[in-house]
Amino acid sequence: MDILERLVKNVIEIDYKDLTPDAINITKLAILDTIGCMMAGFAAPGCLSLREQVLEWGGKKESIIMIYGDKVPCPNAAFVNSAMARALDFDTTWARGVHMSAASIPSAIAVAEMCQGVNGKDFLTAIIAGEDLAARIHFATSDYNGFEPTGVCGILGVAAITGKILGFDERQMLDTLAIAFNRSAGSYQPNIDGALMIRVIEGLTSRSGIESALLAKRGISGGENTLQGIYGFFHLFSNDKYDMKILTDKLGIEFLGATETNFKKYPACGGTGSAIDATLQLASETNIRPEDVDEITVDSTKFFYNMLGNPFKIGANPQGSAQFSYQYTVANALVRRRFELQDIMPEMISDPEVLRIAEKVHPRVNDDLVKEGLGATIVRILTREGREYSKKVNYRRGSKQIPLSREEIIDKFQYSAGFSASHLPDGTSKRIIRMIDELESVTDMEELIRLITV
Repeated sequence: MDILERLVKNVIEIDYKDLTPDAINITKLAILDTIGCMMAGFAAPGCLSLREQVLEWGGKKESIIMIYGDKVPCPNAAFVNSAMARALDFDTTWARGVHMSAASIPSAIAVAEMCQGVNGKDFLTAIIAGEDLAARIHFATSDYNGFEPTGVCGILGVAAITGKILGFDERQMLDTLAIAFNRSAGSYQPNIDGALMIRVIEGLTSRSGIESALLAKRGISGGENTLQGIYGFFHLFSNDKYDMKILTDKLGIEFLGATETNFKKYPACGGTGSAIDATLQLASETNIRPEDVDEITVDSTKFFYNMLGNPFKIGANPQGSAQFSYQYTVANALVRRRFELQDIMPEMISDPEVLRIAEKVHPRVNDDLVKEGLGATIVRILTREGREYSKKVNYRRGSKQIPLSREEIIDKFQYSAGFSASHLPDGTSKRIIRMIDELESVTDMEELIRLITV
């Protein structure tokens, strides 16, 4: 029996009463955080183009493109909404690069609207159960070898969430996930190249996950041995290596998707977080000024060096280039003593002073850091007078090890909503916070959807 059968049975059988308080509270905060990211990112480069393409495709008016208010087919609404949530790289993550909330939550919202009458308890249950399935597969997997894990594994979570909301039986859910597996795709190459595809992958993940469920609903079969088959998920994406304990330990009792959620402190690749933290700490402790700097080195693991260590070039997509660059993120942190949403706007990225310091930043591979953690980073600053200052940070702020508080996440949402060009009516942000906090009492998720649409 393929282990997916056991995971699917768990998703189908989980009810709201089975959820833990921690899973519920973290997921509510992730919903709030993701909506804030959508608001801040709805006008980011590429998002308007996706909306225009979806409107040109046309089709049945099932679900809303958030903020804009256009009604389009459900998979296409999720496609645009997820790209908006991912656009500014401010959304939640799991370790090893999954941007699950940016895919799962906009998808769940779109499917709930399509189905009509989905209540808050069922909405929360679907997200928590589906994310748990994806998280167990993700953390049991050894190495994606450059595949982008949201597009490869996150799609299984979206598919499971969709099937849960649609009330699928075991056969339908197995087919849904098998079809989703056959649509798994994505590479880290756009991250290295600073391409807009970085933010589109979550959109494609959402659309494909929902479409997989809709195809299964029509009777399209997907196969039997999706995970452990000779050409199954673990063979193709994990070199036939996987951890059975992670797949099954405390299944139905603990919910990994929620407990592994990391909230972003900075709007950039999570791998830059430790370097930004280290730089800000050095700036605060030593009062180093940009004009004092002779050289900065950034030691990191090979994984993040490969993604973030290339020479910084503004390129055709300045945001992506800046967010995936040690040179830019460290220089910005030193010059401005912060890393905020305004710092990834084009006019800020081209600031000559930041660019001058960026040229002094030299990323390096330090293989010894692997034992500290994948994101472990050492920033060293050498001054013109020959003084050297160093700071090692193993885990960034907002990680599971150094989590943001509930108050910080709520403040982040209000900051994101205030940064947005969507200009919500007065008091709407507080109403959204209150409704999500009391999501169990919401009888129809459209109540929340109406608040997010200007």
